[in-house]
Amino acid sequence: MLFEIRSSGIDGTFTVELLALSRSRTRMAVALDITPLNLSARLLVQSLKLAKNNLTKRFKLRVADYSKGLEDRLQRSA
Repeated sequence: MLFEIRSSGIDGTFTVELLALSRSRTRMAVALDITPLNLSARLLVQSLKLAKNNLTKRFKLRVADYSKGLEDRLQRSA
């Protein structure tokens, strides 16, 4: 699944890939690519790069929580 992001200062793509490993396991890969188009957007992207480790950790925790919720809903409905 591919989402394109466009604003006055930033273009980007957000990609979600699901890969079936077995009947009960699926791997989810998420990627975000951002391209700044002006100076203020370039400063925003630079600050995001500096905070990348913290943002990545928080993002992984939220995606894991979301995935766990999906898994629980699937098990309840089956």
